[in-house]
Order: sequence, then C-alpha cells, then structure tokens
Amino acid sequence: MGVAMSKQKLIEAMFQKMNDAVFFLKRNEVLYMNPKAMELISKFEVDLFNMPSICHVCNGMTNEKGYQTCSSCFIEGDKNLESFQLFLAKKNDTNSGDIPFSGSYFLLDELEEVNVLVLRNLTNQQETEKLQYQKSLTEYVIHASEEERKRLSRELHDGLAQEIYSALIQLQSMRYTPDFDKVKETASKVETIIVKSLNSIKSMAIDLRPAALDDMGLYAALKSYCKRYEETFGMEVELYSNIQSERFDGNIETMVYRVCTEALINAAKYADVEQVVVYLLAGKKQLRVEVMDEGVGFDLHNIHVKGSGLGLRNMEERISLLGGKVSIETSIGIGTKVLAVIPLEQEDNND
Repeated sequence: MGVAMSKQKLIEAMFQKMNDAVFFLKRNEVLYMNPKAMELISKFEVDLFNMPSICHVCNGMTNEKGYQTCSSCFIEGDKNLESFQLFLAKKNDTNSGDIPFSGSYFLLDELEEVNVLVLRNLTNQQETEKLQYQKSLTEYVIHASEEERKRLSRELHDGLAQEIYSALIQLQSMRYTPDFDKVKETASKVETIIVKSLNSIKSMAIDLRPAALDDMGLYAALKSYCKRYEETFGMEVELYSNIQSERFDGNIETMVYRVCTEALINAAKYADVEQVVVYLLAGKKQLRVEVMDEGVGFDLHNIHVKGSGLGLRNMEERISLLGGKVSIETSIGIGTKVLAVIPLEQEDNND
C-alpha cells in the first residue's frame, strides 16, 4: 500500500486539474485562480481588476426567474448564489455570440471578505441538450404523423369505403330489376348514400385543416368546430371568448385549435357529461384556452385506465413548442379542466 496523500495535497491536485474555473476573490483583487481560470481569462473578455464585480465580465445571466441583465448585478451584493448561469463574450470574436457558463458564488471567509467564484463552460452540455430535444421532437412528429395516418386509414376503410361499396352493390342490383318503382326506390337509397359519403369527405377535409382557421381565424374555426361537435356527439358546448376576428401567429392558431379539439374529444370519450365549457381569452401577454367539464374525472397519476395518455402528451408537446404550458386539474367524480397558456410576442411590460 502506497503512502496516502494528505487532504491538503488532494485538494490542491483537484484545484489544479478540475475543469471548472475557480477564482478566490477579495474586494478588488483576485487572490488565487486555477489553470482553468487562467485559460478562461485568456479566451474571454474578463477584466481581472474588476473580477469581484461580475457585472464587468458578464453579458447577462439566467436564474429561476428567467433571463436577467447586468444592470442589477446580484453578485455585487452580499448574496451567496449556489447556482446561476451567465454569459461571457469571447475575445476578438464577434461572430460566435455569448458563451453560456454555469456559476456559483459564495462567501468563504467573512472576516477576511474572501469570496469564491466557480465557472463552468456549458457549451457542450447545451449542445447535447439541444440534440436530445431535436431528437425527441423528431420522434414526436413521426409518431404524431403515423397516428394521423392510422386514423385516416381507419376512417377511409371502415367509413367511406363501406358506404361506397354499399352504393355499388345497390347499383348492380338495379340491372336485374324490371320493376321501375323498385329501381326508383333503389336509386333514392344510392343517392342518400352518396350524399352521406360526400359529407364524410367534407368532414375529413375539415378535420385535416379547417378552411375557417386560415380564412377567418381561431375563434371562427373553433365556433364552427363546436357546432359540428354538438351535432356529432350530442353534447352542448358553451364557447366564451373575448376575441372575434383578431388574428394570431399561424402556429399559435393551429396549435391552440388542435389542443382545444383534442380536449373536447377527450371530454366526449371519457367525461360522461352533456355539456362542456370552453374559454378562449386573449390578453396583452398571453392567450389562454380552457376546456372544462363536470364529468366523472380521472386519476391524473393513472391516465392509462381510460386511454394511452398520448392525447394529453400531444397537447403538452404542442403548447411547449410555443413556449407555453398545459395544466390539467381533475379528480374522480369532480370533472376535468384543461388549461393551456401561450405567451404572445407582443407582450407589454406594463400588462
């Protein structure tokens, strides 16, 4: 067994070899820094004489409240910050943009006023997260596309194809019917089937992409859908909205429309109620859509009881692509509320 290294030597070895940049700071002076810290100041715009004021080296930071600017530097105060993110600019490089770092800042010795600043380059980590997100998004798009293909295939095979086949059989039977009145009766039945088939095709076309969504906007498209929903499922929909002809970004209108129709279909499948209430409300900062019923509800932690749970996941994925959030409130016997909140680009800080 070799000679054990002392605790001090181990700490010194870690200080020298670690990949994080470590600065020991006292007032306007850098007491010590490790090799990674020296490498950092050689590559980034960092003023050693102003290191204790991180505002002089940071081009903005993020914390649990979101993106923050350097105008109100938190590190200049007495706060200990265990974890935060900031951005540094590369020297002589205006094309690569600010580089993200995670940091921690804490008071090491109150009497001597010594603080420690630790910085870690997050470029590789964020690139990995970006790739993982893109992969997840691609898988979601492929899955959603395949599910839509399956749904269309079932509707074509079990609905439209059967109706046309029935019309074909009746037309063939007319060849061998000498009775003119019988021929007229059969022709009337075929006409009914064709009208039904045309309505099915129109309904499928609207489900794929309602023209009202492009021509008249979100409220008109939802109002039209609610009317067809009432006719199809025999349920009443109360739609309240403070928007009429107001238009939003095309992606927002599409996603909100899909989420709302998905929530309504879930209510028709599982809620066991005769009425659903929909709120579509727009403010300066956000667009909110709520779909509520007073039905049987369900256990949110056991959603596979009544379905695959993909519908709820689809809603979450769609709204997350817009930077928004979906929340679901439900209890067995109480009902369900689906709430989607989408931030709007034309935000007003005074709102």
